[in-house]
Amino acid sequence: MALAGHRTNTIEYLLGNPVTAESMFGYHPATLLYAPLRILVHSDDDGCAIFTLDQPSVAFGGFGIPQVTEVGIGLDRKVANLLKLIGVEPPEVLAGPAT
Repeated sequence: MALAGHRTNTIEYLLGNPVTAESMFGYHPATLLYAPLRILVHSDDDGCAIFTLDQPSVAFGGFGIPQVTEVGIGLDRKVANLLKLIGVEPPEVLAGPAT
């Protein structure tokens, strides 16, 4: 994007585990469209980091296969835990209600 004149700091990561992907592939090969997860980190106008991803439970839930949806819900929790480890409070939609 810098070649087009954009100056926003941006990096994209692929985050996943082949075993997790395979656990869904058997139910529907198109689950690989969302595995590994794509994560985008970019800066806002103040230089603060913005973390963006498609919510796994929503992406995988769209297949309408309960076993795949459950994997997505588990991935929501894993992403929430990752954010906590780096000192970021995850949104409730990822972390689920406080227990």
